[in-house]
Amino acid sequence: MSTRISAALAALVLVCTTALASPAPKTAYSTMTTLAQGIDAAAERGDWVSANRLSRQLHAAWADERPETLRGIKGQSYAQSFDASLKWISSAIAQRSARNVHDAARNAEKTLHELEERA
Repeated sequence: MSTRISAALAALVLVCTTALASPAPKTAYSTMTTLAQGIDAAAERGDWVSANRLSRQLHAAWADERPETLRGIKGQSYAQSFDASLKWISSAIAQRSARNVHDAARNAEKTLHELEERA
């Protein structure tokens, strides 16, 4: 194999490896998913102050993203589903119910995943 071909193949491998190793760009939905997971983890630990703080951050992130979501296909139904998840999370935190927080967070994550796939 010639030196040029070897160098070209090495460069190609380097480019492909770098592209595969690079994390996917964060979207608003993936950031909100991370917040929902954090709420769940905090509730599981019984850290209700952190769960409440993360919940407020999730509400703020959703307030920023919701108008854009409503413009998309099926946006209205997903927005209503996520609104209900946020209310459920808030209620579960107020009740100090880690199980309900877990269920509500999973429901929110599912909706966010669907939104992210359609974005």
